[in-house]
Amino acid sequence: EHTGFETALAALVNISNVESQAVIADLLRDSIDDPPRLEAALPAAGFVKRPQAFLERAIEQLVHSGPTPLIRDMAELAKGVLAGELMNAAGLSTEDTERQEFEQRFQDIESELLERLQSSTQKDELLQILATIGNFGSLKALPILKRLLQQPDEDIRSQVVMSIRFLDFSNAQTLLEQARQHSSRAVDKAIASSLSYMPASQDKFDFEQSWIHELKDPSVQIQLLDNLYRARYFGEARLRALLQGFAASATDENLQNYAQGLLNQWEFES
Repeated sequence: EHTGFETALAALVNISNVESQAVIADLLRDSIDDPPRLEAALPAAGFVKRPQAFLERAIEQLVHSGPTPLIRDMAELAKGVLAGELMNAAGLSTEDTERQEFEQRFQDIESELLERLQSSTQKDELLQILATIGNFGSLKALPILKRLLQQPDEDIRSQVVMSIRFLDFSNAQTLLEQARQHSSRAVDKAIASSLSYMPASQDKFDFEQSWIHELKDPSVQIQLLDNLYRARYFGEARLRALLQGFAASATDENLQNYAQGLLNQWEFES
């Protein structure tokens, strides 16, 4: 049943006109006593294009009055996704009034989350807010995030790093450098994962290539090799030499095989 429901919801999200968003909002309201259905619906609900205010209100109602803690958390994550779509809609809008409306609604969500992020002292709440902000990326959050990177808790530091994954590397670099100075295995994994979301650039390529030599965790090195390979046009000769070095002398078999596999794929694609 839920598979069919999810398929129908995905179709409505893909249409994303006013009528389809009204149906989604009604589905969320009508499912208030059906937590499994809400769990199926909420991951997709925020991904509509040009989000309408009534859908935002339906999601917000679940943030405050959802039937279970999990539903309330999922609704807040959906609100973060919707905030990102508001930001996208504002950037694409050609009408001043409409653009200003989208911008204002985005700023309202962002301001509320930043206020809570600034004042929260509870780990679970901090992680939830960081995950929500991470669903759209906030330049205004950077000063608070840099302070949170000083926390001893690696879960918080890791989530801080993941919360900037939708920023450009030029805006995220200072925080990533700070995260490297307070790294752990979990934080290193978060850095590599966050980098994988960011648009390719020469500075990002150089950062990843420099950092990979400092790492001791093969799984993080493999993630960075994948990132570098996808942006190889920023330094083909350097990357080929790096891959050849790992393929020839890496002590970890998985890393060695992955490097050789990328070399083989490169040769095939050439």
